Amino acid sequence: MATLASVKAVIGPDPALVTVTSPACPAASWLALRDGSGDERRILLDCSLWRQSGARWRYLEPARGITRVLVGAGRLTLALKGGVFAEDPLPGPAGAVEVEFGIGTTAACARFADLLADAPERISARGPTLPCHGHLPLRCAGTSSPMPVWTWDPIENPDARLHEPWRFSPAWPATMHGDAAAAHLVGQPAGYRALLFASSSTEFARNADDVCSSAEGDPTVYPCPWLDNGVNWLSGQIGTFLDEFTQAGGDADLLLMDIETPWNNWAISGASTAASHDWWDAIEADRRFGLDLAPTLGFTTPLYETVAQWNNGSGAYLVWNALLHERVSAYQQAAVFDTAVARLGPLTASNWDAGYWSPAFAVRDYNGHDHHSVGGGAIVGTHQAGEAYGRIGYIRDSLFVERTEAQLPFASFLLATNQIREMPLASSTPFHVWIARRSWPGDSGNVVPWLRNTDYWQETLFHAALAGASAFLYWNPWDQEADTTALIGALDEIDLAQGCNERVGLVQGLSSWKQAWVATGTRLGDDEIWRVTLDLAPGERALDRLLTAVPLSLDLGEERKVVFPAGRLVDDGTPASAVGIWVTQPAGSPPPAES
Repeated sequence: MATLASVKAVIGPDPALVTVTSPACPAASWLALRDGSGDERRILLDCSLWRQSGARWRYLEPARGITRVLVGAGRLTLALKGGVFAEDPLPGPAGAVEVEFGIGTTAACARFADLLADAPERISARGPTLPCHGHLPLRCAGTSSPMPVWTWDPIENPDARLHEPWRFSPAWPATMHGDAAAAHLVGQPAGYRALLFASSSTEFARNADDVCSSAEGDPTVYPCPWLDNGVNWLSGQIGTFLDEFTQAGGDADLLLMDIETPWNNWAISGASTAASHDWWDAIEADRRFGLDLAPTLGFTTPLYETVAQWNNGSGAYLVWNALLHERVSAYQQAAVFDTAVARLGPLTASNWDAGYWSPAFAVRDYNGHDHHSVGGGAIVGTHQAGEAYGRIGYIRDSLFVERTEAQLPFASFLLATNQIREMPLASSTPFHVWIARRSWPGDSGNVVPWLRNTDYWQETLFHAALAGASAFLYWNPWDQEADTTALIGALDEIDLAQGCNERVGLVQGLSSWKQAWVATGTRLGDDEIWRVTLDLAPGERALDRLLTAVPLSLDLGEERKVVFPAGRLVDDGTPASAVGIWVTQPAGSPPPAES
């Protein structure tokens, strides 16, 4: 190789060049030169100038400085001098030089890393060549924007992607001052001003006036799941706050909610199923049950004998929980979202753990309950919102019983990514993802986020972004500086890899619970970017498992491997995680597969 304006190169042997697809019209073919940073000069070749010569194809276009291209039989020979590459040459120092040739979705690319000269006026190199790298950032066909994060607690960091909402709740009277909220948001950029409503208030979900009635119509002491009075109370609280907020000049773009007021079987039975017998009977005796809930539930056996006895094998508790999730979400919508929109106008909004699901892609919860095997879920607001905490409880005794403790960080990551995938697989409705700080130990002794303080935490963020998350909602009480550093490092890599606004997620299904790898991809115009994450021992790196670069394949152990038939390794400089790699390939290429 001489200079990047005058090139002679031979690439091969390369499997991609053994049997060459016809480059003649109407096929599209190209040549590209890149330096080590990914700065590129690319030209399309004239399909009418190709001529076949046995098993090879020849190309000649002196007017553009292309004096020889010969491709086939496993090799590519090319000579370029002057012409279009000389008009805008790649300046040195280059660090490395890559030469790429492609037809349709097939490309061959060689990387010259041993540079004899690397100066502004001259770059020269010699073989042997190496497979090319992809480079971050990838090119966007349209506009790009960073991944936004809204935090639970303030973070003393100037990163513009981190936004602090005004968090308010009737349980914290000091936060219910609308003028203070207006002052807090006034300096924040339009499009990112958020109110965060957090509540588990009994005045809403267990309002004293929303009790069950006996068969004779007399009120009982037991709360009932018809929350009309609770809705009126909470709507009044929200309305008063927002009236003060708007009168003080406040405006908001987002309403984020963490309303945890379930009416599932656990909320009624609690720790003692037997003690809840009278409560279940009171719900069933209320005339509204026979008119409203019973026809939808589809079973007539007493609630205490079916729903409360969750382990009786009937699955009735799953039906109850799915239906009540939909009902309570509708009450939350009326009390909070509708009240806010009436005062503030259109808002982007979501509520924690309120999303859609499909029984065809159901993921169990951290204790192994198959709640999403029935129903279809519900949202509050405009967006779905799921958690990616990676918590493992009793599900360890079923799905992950064969995994050692050293493998639980990967299992935790696998569970989190499948929980994220549930949302785009069930609905095209956009979604937010709740993430916990990297060092969060969990909030229950037997329910542990095993991905904590490992690179699998960063991997969860990568896969959530590729799956289509439009924002992260960051649960960060008592966070440490190291947590913030890890978050910003992951965001940097996400924005480089897939910050294009025109991205389209490629999620087609859930990852197998048995496999030792997870790959998630998104389409960016004419390219795809993938993240593949491996189940590795502590201290091991995904790059150490690289078997071949063309096609890209990674060793999974036990004579298994994962292969990207058209993929190539992406050079991401200083990676935020060592247990995964970035892979790029032409749009429409075969997805990765295990063999």
